[in-house]
Amino acid sequence: MKLALSFMLFFIVFGSSNCYAQTRLRISYDRWGNTHLYEVFTNELLEYKLNGEAFYTSKKIIHMQDSIIVFEDNSEIRLAQLKVVRLRMHNHLVNTFQAAFLTAGIGFVSLNTVNNIISNESPILDQRAFTISLGLVATSFIIRELGIKRISINDKKTLKIMSVDFHHLNSN
Repeated sequence: MKLALSFMLFFIVFGSSNCYAQTRLRISYDRWGNTHLYEVFTNELLEYKLNGEAFYTSKKIIHMQDSIIVFEDNSEIRLAQLKVVRLRMHNHLVNTFQAAFLTAGIGFVSLNTVNNIISNESPILDQRAFTISLGLVATSFIIRELGIKRISINDKKTLKIMSVDFHHLNSN
């Protein structure tokens, strides 16, 4: 019992000083009866396309409030200006397979070329090995694209900036 009380006292004294408001950009929409929810936090990279732009821009978020996102270079955008948001899902399995196929693609053609040099076979760069290697590298890029979620902003998708501040919960 004394140990539990000492842990609670330790958390109250040292843990409460580290509490801060966490602001997040919440993207939610319904599709086929399922609600999809994605969140982007402060100090994360946001990849986005603005209305009228053709290419994605990637910037680090330093602050969000109301309907404005402020980036590391002190530029800011409004939520109404966003056209598409691209989210990388950071799935470990996708990253592992991507790295494995890329390594296999580069390694296969290299190993085949070295083998042909050692055994004095011609041609040194075999076309079949190059085709197989190109297929493995292309599979790696396809797997990378499968790990990216692109969300087009329209009337059915909501963007909200939410600030959760537990430190000042009871203050008026």
